[in-house]
Amino acid sequence: MLFRKLIVAAATSFAALAAVAAPVITPAYTTTGINVLGEVNAAEYTLDMTFKLDDLSGWRKLVDFNNRADDAGLYVYWDQLAFATTSDDLVWGSGTAGTGIGTRLTLTRDNTGLVSAYINGAFQLSFNDVSNVAVFGTTGGQTSAWILADDVQFDSREQAAGTLTSFKVYNHALTANEIAAVPEPESMALVAAGLMTALTLSRRRQNKA
Repeated sequence: MLFRKLIVAAATSFAALAAVAAPVITPAYTTTGINVLGEVNAAEYTLDMTFKLDDLSGWRKLVDFNNRADDAGLYVYWDQLAFATTSDDLVWGSGTAGTGIGTRLTLTRDNTGLVSAYINGAFQLSFNDVSNVAVFGTTGGQTSAWILADDVQFDSREQAAGTLTSFKVYNHALTANEIAAVPEPESMALVAAGLMTALTLSRRRQNKA
């Protein structure tokens, strides 16, 4: 019975990941940001990425939506997450980002325009995107999602070098429960190892019987 439960749990975990695209970038170091072309829905999506910034002093932009043409976007300020809907209006996160040692950021926008952000599976902030500032622009007919890149309006001064170790895209907004349940690659490896162990032991028992 224990082996059966483990197999079912592992199968459920794999099924939960079925809707996610293969990592677009894993890993990648950048000093100029990365433009993920054509991989993200413009208005309804989930971005799930693990990253580390080399410099956490002051404002650092994590996600830019309008081809680096304005100040709006998702930032980290020292160790706190914030979404700038304009240069002056901010929606602050409720906890620390912890990006000095790497962190998992999940950003969603659903079909009603509700934008939500999570750090390591824990809810941080949300707002109704009535102005569509979290809708990705296009370049050459493809959605253009700039990651770890600041806008050029102020000479990219809020950009920091960093490393993306994982970047996954969903074509819909995951729920809070789904975000908390999605395992990291290391967890998936453990699930797979556990599944293989369970199958091996089960076969041994059958052979002995």
